[in-house]
Amino acid sequence: MKRTLIITVLIFTFIIGCATHDAYNTGEFRQREYNVGSITLEQGGLTQDQIQTIISTKPPQEFPVDIAIIVLADAYIPENTELLFVSEVIEQLKLSDKINRIVPIPKFLIPQNLTFATIQELGIRTLSEYVIIFVLDSDTFFKWTRILESQYEISSVIDFLIVDSQTTAILASDKMFSQVLYMENLFEVGEREKAEQEIFSEQGILFGQNIAELFE
Repeated sequence: MKRTLIITVLIFTFIIGCATHDAYNTGEFRQREYNVGSITLEQGGLTQDQIQTIISTKPPQEFPVDIAIIVLADAYIPENTELLFVSEVIEQLKLSDKINRIVPIPKFLIPQNLTFATIQELGIRTLSEYVIIFVLDSDTFFKWTRILESQYEISSVIDFLIVDSQTTAILASDKMFSQVLYMENLFEVGEREKAEQEIFSEQGILFGQNIAELFE
């Protein structure tokens, strides 16, 4: 009797576990908390000296420059997926003869509430003229829609800022949107990783174009 009761409890737990897993897969939980730092402004606003310094900021005049990268990603994005995106962006930045060094900032140095003063400090501490901040949201970072049996429409939306380390002026701020058709079965072993590589490569190319225009 006792053994039967234990088996019944285990089966019930397994069913509940499967139901919870399926619910998360449907993406219905929109009220979840995000483990992503918000970029906060100065509490008392800017001083006149800060205002003058910021408005006098010009796009890069001398090259090559060094760049630091900060990634703000919510807790639902796997670390290896985030790293894949960053590596694709870095590959594109390395193609530019106007960029010398690229320094990804480790997560343990990024506070929960990121301020422009912190961005400036991290830029200066890494000896980088500019800091790029990417904001990744799991709802839009990697999305797929099945069109045919083995054909998917994959999209990615990513927000970014480019900040001058000396003045904290925002030189560029935009969303990047990329979309590709993926012609394999997304649920076969290794196929999701290949699909992520493809869409993030597109995003990397797009960001490389943004940098090229800014650094003309």
